[in-house]
Amino acid sequence: MGVAGRGVGSVGRFSAGVGWTGVGAGRTLVVSRVIEGGEARGCGMSGLSSPAFERNRDPILAVLRGLWGSGPRRVLELGSGPGQHVCYFAEALPEVEWQPTEREAALVDSIDAWRGTFHVGNVRPAVLLDVEAPSWGVPTGFDGVLAINVVHMVAEHTVRCILGGAAAHLRLGGHLVVYDCFTWEGAHVSESNARFDEYLRSTGRGGVYSFEAMSAWAEGVGLVEPEVHRLPANNQCVVWSRGGG
Repeated sequence: MGVAGRGVGSVGRFSAGVGWTGVGAGRTLVVSRVIEGGEARGCGMSGLSSPAFERNRDPILAVLRGLWGSGPRRVLELGSGPGQHVCYFAEALPEVEWQPTEREAALVDSIDAWRGTFHVGNVRPAVLLDVEAPSWGVPTGFDGVLAINVVHMVAEHTVRCILGGAAAHLRLGGHLVVYDCFTWEGAHVSESNARFDEYLRSTGRGGVYSFEAMSAWAEGVGLVEPEVHRLPANNQCVVWSRGGG
């Protein structure tokens, strides 16, 4: 099972003719910081696209700029989807080299098409990547691993593969950034997230995961010190650091 669309696994969110469409037991940990986010801007672009792109690109970018905006970096993106996000981030952060990945060949083609549209030289050609494979087939030592709207689409086993693979491919002190929705101390942050969770689970997708459980799994593979950025639309960016253990 690999990365499919803005999610990882066999469940994608692409509908032909309409583009990308959305659907709307851990332990208590100490969160390093909680940062309230801003609002996203819109833009007009064509091709395979994600409706969420215009809403969340700038809040996510603000988080990434704080992590990777001060010099050369190498970042691996999981589940790059159509490719808009990675190209937009590459344009804004030209010193970062981005490696997009996807499970579906058609999406790899879409990512590379967006590379041409943005004319960004710091985005490498997209590669096929299966997060459950013994080897991801990409180099190690990345400064960052990024997953946008991936986790809620997949089962717990696949989430654990993402965390373990990210830890294995990050340098010490590197960061895993997960943009998604979570529950906090067993509670959803909104009724819409609760309905979203119910829908996902009823259709065989992963669902909205517990932040406490995710952080426990992450700590188990050496990803520590979670920093939570609260962003619009009841979503969060959680940043874990690759420790030395």
